[in-house]
Amino acid sequence: MVQSRYDELHDRFFAIPSTKAGTRYERLAAVVFKSLHERNTVIHNFALVGTSRVKHKLDVLIDVDGTTKRILIEAKDFYRNGKRVGLPIVRNFRSVVEDTLPDDAFVVTCTGYTAPAQQYAKAKGIKLAVLRAFEDTDWEGYIRRVPIQLHVQTSPKINRLELTLEPAENSALMAEMQAAGIGMRIDDGSGAMFKDSDPVFVVGKSEKVQICQFLYDVISARAYQRVINIDVYP
Repeated sequence: MVQSRYDELHDRFFAIPSTKAGTRYERLAAVVFKSLHERNTVIHNFALVGTSRVKHKLDVLIDVDGTTKRILIEAKDFYRNGKRVGLPIVRNFRSVVEDTLPDDAFVVTCTGYTAPAQQYAKAKGIKLAVLRAFEDTDWEGYIRRVPIQLHVQTSPKINRLELTLEPAENSALMAEMQAAGIGMRIDDGSGAMFKDSDPVFVVGKSEKVQICQFLYDVISARAYQRVINIDVYP
């Protein structure tokens, strides 16, 4: 029997054995939704009693602000057969939604949905999502690498840091940063050298450091002005 690539991905990070088909994909979906709802409670494999007094087994349940808002998630790993999620699955999930009355409901799969499933879900207010491994073809239309020069200047006592970001080849990065509210200049003269609100980070294999802190470490030895060439990978 062909193993799902999502079973392999799950086992690479989690030592929780399971022989039931799809369980590992459900757990991966729970982890992804937890990353999107860090402050909320995300539960895998939860039984919820509906208005009919019947228990429904849910793949993933998200409690937002205690019990004031609930999000139901049905996860389907169709990697083995390569089929798309069809109308019967979405329709069956709709019956659970009607009985449990959540604030939001998702069906998640790695293969996509048939046209009738999409049409029905849209009419019934069910959201459809695709959660799958990233492929090289997914880079089409996106920026993979942008060379940037950082012009850094500090005072001799290093109590002020100013940097300017200049995309060297592609101005699209500047437009995206401006749209996100990130300026081309980060100037901290407040005395509090590195503020929590600094929006730009340097991400390494095991750490995430605000860029001002990173540059402070780089230039604090002797140099008070320096141009640093780096590559940015989205």
